[in-house]
Amino acid sequence: MTSGVKVKIDEASQGSVTVRGLEVTIGEVVEESEKWSPPDVLDLRLWDVLLVSRYAPKIVPGFVQCALCTFGPCDLTKMSGTCGIDAVGNHVRILTLAVALGLGHLVNRARKMYKLARRMYEPETEISISPEITIPMPNVSLITGLIPKKLKDLEKVLDYISGQDIKTLDSVTVFREFHPLDLASRMLHTGMLSHIACEITDTLELMILKRYGIEMAPEFRKFRYEINVPEKPTILYIGESCIPLLELRNVLKKMDLGEPGEVVDILAASCNVVNIPGVQYIGPPLYAVPLLRLGYPDVVIIDDTCVSANIVKEASKSGSIIISVTDSTTFLLPPIEDTNVEQITKSGGCTCLDYSKAARLSIMTAIRVHGRRAVNTSRKLDVSIDSLVEKCDLCGKCVDACPYRFNISSAIDKLKKGDSSEIGDIASRCVWCGRCEEVCPQKIEIMTILARHLSGIEIGVNTRAPPLTDQIIRSIGAPIVLGEIPGVIAFVGCPNMGEHIRDIAKIVEELAKRGFIVLASGCVVELLGKYKSEEGSTLYEEYGELGRGCIVNVGPCTALSEVSGIAIRVANIFAGRKIKGNYEEIADYILNRVGACGIGWGAATHKILSIAVGFLRLGVPIIVGPQCGKLGILLEGVEPEKFVGIDMKTGKQVYAGPAPQHLLYLAKTPEECLIMAIKLCIRPGDTSKGRAIKLSHYIDLYKKFYGTLPPDVHYYVRTEADIPITYREELMKHLEKVGWKPWEYVSTDLTISERVYRQLSSKK
Repeated sequence: MTSGVKVKIDEASQGSVTVRGLEVTIGEVVEESEKWSPPDVLDLRLWDVLLVSRYAPKIVPGFVQCALCTFGPCDLTKMSGTCGIDAVGNHVRILTLAVALGLGHLVNRARKMYKLARRMYEPETEISISPEITIPMPNVSLITGLIPKKLKDLEKVLDYISGQDIKTLDSVTVFREFHPLDLASRMLHTGMLSHIACEITDTLELMILKRYGIEMAPEFRKFRYEINVPEKPTILYIGESCIPLLELRNVLKKMDLGEPGEVVDILAASCNVVNIPGVQYIGPPLYAVPLLRLGYPDVVIIDDTCVSANIVKEASKSGSIIISVTDSTTFLLPPIEDTNVEQITKSGGCTCLDYSKAARLSIMTAIRVHGRRAVNTSRKLDVSIDSLVEKCDLCGKCVDACPYRFNISSAIDKLKKGDSSEIGDIASRCVWCGRCEEVCPQKIEIMTILARHLSGIEIGVNTRAPPLTDQIIRSIGAPIVLGEIPGVIAFVGCPNMGEHIRDIAKIVEELAKRGFIVLASGCVVELLGKYKSEEGSTLYEEYGELGRGCIVNVGPCTALSEVSGIAIRVANIFAGRKIKGNYEEIADYILNRVGACGIGWGAATHKILSIAVGFLRLGVPIIVGPQCGKLGILLEGVEPEKFVGIDMKTGKQVYAGPAPQHLLYLAKTPEECLIMAIKLCIRPGDTSKGRAIKLSHYIDLYKKFYGTLPPDVHYYVRTEADIPITYREELMKHLEKVGWKPWEYVSTDLTISERVYRQLSSKK
């Protein structure tokens, strides 16, 4: 928008004086210093068409009854709905709605972080998380064409993604879009934008952390989960942001109460807390439930992420005071304007959106109520286990209700006989949903029994690593693209405890052993910290050093934008590909050259689903486990013989091999997931050395789990130079048997997009 008067004179002469390029401005003129052409909801649809033509959607409708309007409900198993939509279209519509809800949550978090940053910094403050990172926000730059340099630049980016989310929501309302593939394109578009929202949140939080004096530096730390009678007033924080915890530390100092742990204990169920000194980390948010069941914390601070209804229910039952610092999760808690602790205690809590004021209220309230609550906790811990289990008649209804079918009846039976090993094992893997108690005809407090046997768990994790510098990207980018580092595996999702932790830990350990770079975020970071190898050490102790074969804590779920950003920066730094507004070219490069894969082994919230879908559009394959298989949609590749691409040297269509074979794949077992993760890191751009390394791991694991060579291995051998030396003789016999012949032409510089080919060819 321009105001005032602007006069521009190319050339003017007066006598012997000539003036060229004169500009005079009267009033205010605002000029865009950056190209601003963010894609609308349909602008990248042709790229989506290319993806779905190679990775055809397989949809098993699970949402077969539509009740989104009062024309229904309509049973879509028999015929189309009143509006004309069929079961497949409705299924994709619901998934698109879920992704849009996830983006809505992420945008709201980004706006809150932006608002907080504006209180601390001037609008003209430069966006910088490290002087060694040239493009600090690669997702924003890639998608919108803008390189945000100042804090104020982010406001229009937030407005843009909010507007796009509204467009997606509009398209999934009744009597709007019906076509499954068009809906799928909107879903991919919305997921892509979630990486912008995450990137804004994460970048601003890192800037704010510096303001509080917290620097990101990987350091191994151990935490122990204990349940005893609390000796000091105790505050438990549940959420993803660490800013409220930093405010607690500040306010304690201002009140002359020292550091956390001196007068007041600060506990946190948050994946973003391990870098903050003095705060006692208890593990994933679900671990708050057993603490609350035993009446441990005096005050519970809840934020807008990872707070389940179970947590609030248990806090209310135990008498813990709840203070909400978000307007997204208020549970009818009254707002409070002053520091009236008496009123807060009487109401059971309050809503206070000012972090500093909420910190002061929490500390004052915890000190006020601690004495009587400590007595309450002591009584709960003094109740004998025998009295808790005596009424159990081993009916087994708790087993039927358990989402993981844990044999609680058997464990209680052993407990009656003095053996607590099985109940302790179940407690360490419980998801604390409380279903077992709900169905118990004897009204036994099963969760109390489990909580009493949870104490003593150790978690050993690396603190969050700082974002990778350009120099580090250069050092690992070439080996990744050339295949010498077999691949980068990122873990996404919200794995419940259950068997997931053991499954994920085994997958991660095997990948790290084989030289893969493993990036963990959110609850995965914490759950891996519980697992110990046969030698008794955690995975972070064994594989914590950055480089080939490492496990890196990239941070909370919003830090997954750094993972997508790494892939983007590899294309820019290693291959010289332009980032600004160049989405299709970069995504095409990642699909064909960057050996990366995501694994979502466990459940997925709307937030995580949105982020995962964003990876798919960027050309990063995702493997999901049986629980995410409930989504009912896969993107599996065409027949291996039909994988073709355009050779960048000749412009001709050539065979590329099924690399990567799938874009969204369902693995039924951890073994299948591990093998597929390795296979999906194979890329057409692999050198012969890199391809041989990847095939060696693929063959080795397939033989280990299934006893034979992979039946499709011949599709990945381009020439004899690709054959691993270890399996040369055996593989040559197999290749001869299936009639394999060396490829006539091997291209390591491919694209699947004619537009990308024309664009790059025109520059030569």
